[in-house]
Amino acid sequence: MSNKFYTDEEAQELQKLDVFTYLYNYEPSELVKSGKKEYRTATHSSLVISNGKWIWFSQGKGGVSAISYLMDVKGMNYYEAVKYVDKCIRDSPPVYHVNKCSKTNDGIFKLPPVSKDNKKMMYYLKNKRKIDKEVIQFYYQKGMIYECSYDHSVVFVGYDEKGIERYASKRATDGDWKIDVFNSNKEYSFQLVNKESDVLNIFESAIDLMSFQTLEKLHKRNWKKNNYLSLSGVTAIGNSIEESELPIALGKFLEINPQIKVLNLYLDNDKAGKNSIAKINYLLGKNYQIYDKGPKKMKDVNEVLTRKFKQKDRKVMDQIRDLLLCKEKMMKEYVVEITEVLQHQETVKAHSKNEAINVVREKYKNEDVILNDENITDLRFDVLEVKKKLFDRER
Repeated sequence: MSNKFYTDEEAQELQKLDVFTYLYNYEPSELVKSGKKEYRTATHSSLVISNGKWIWFSQGKGGVSAISYLMDVKGMNYYEAVKYVDKCIRDSPPVYHVNKCSKTNDGIFKLPPVSKDNKKMMYYLKNKRKIDKEVIQFYYQKGMIYECSYDHSVVFVGYDEKGIERYASKRATDGDWKIDVFNSNKEYSFQLVNKESDVLNIFESAIDLMSFQTLEKLHKRNWKKNNYLSLSGVTAIGNSIEESELPIALGKFLEINPQIKVLNLYLDNDKAGKNSIAKINYLLGKNYQIYDKGPKKMKDVNEVLTRKFKQKDRKVMDQIRDLLLCKEKMMKEYVVEITEVLQHQETVKAHSKNEAINVVREKYKNEDVILNDENITDLRFDVLEVKKKLFDRER
């Protein structure tokens, strides 16, 4: 996907799209009517939209435009938000409504179209993210990941208890953007369920989830034996932990999987990740065994995986270099003599043999007679001397 440059005037024009109009047109399932002129979002009940503004009370954030909403709620940076709003408007110009809204979470969810092949998805996951091919194929065959046809992003799909797709998120294979598909129900985020296990491993993203399973496979451990859940992003605490909310995907997973007793948290090593660990401990600590197992020196689980492969690649290159140096030190030096014999017959008129030789010698000197490869009659290579090994000479 090409990087478009936006002038200040273009960005300001895109800023005019307010959050209500954005949600009404592009994420209608997020709008839930809570009062005469007030709405909340399905994902965050403390996020209120009223009088043209949005306020996220539990996080102490708010704004007017769709761009501010995408940045503060969806986690996009400014350029990603501007670019995404521009794409939405270009693909489907918004219809403006003042007092109309979807009263219930009844938006139509539709998966993005499937690409005719999955080459870019495979390259991205295997080569850039270093995820094991068997892990990729496992989720691909289950219909949980595939390549989108029009932008070649990776689509991660979540299913409900009946096996019906309810959620999907897209991650670029040629950039950094990521976005939930319109009308996705985050309660059914990307997950792998094992009813026989009482352990739930929790991650911020599907990439981290698959990265962890790759690490388990590298350590010769069973990478499918437990339950695995992607929260599809996390948020900071906001004003106080008492007002914080449990990640919606985690709440739903625990509701429909009562066998769970142990929660292993593999969240990102940043403020939002640490805040989410605190929230989960505060809200669920009395009922579950909770362990913080996230990375302490790196950003996330995928970085742990990619660093491991970089170290492995570096080690292999060092071994190859040492092998080549060793072979070079074991070499000898040889002095080889090359002998090339050329013959040519030249007919001349002369009074004697000596005069004939002098006539031909003069013609050869003046390059009237030139010998080339066609005149070679003998070619020899002889070793005259064997010198000491380079290693011995260096010592």
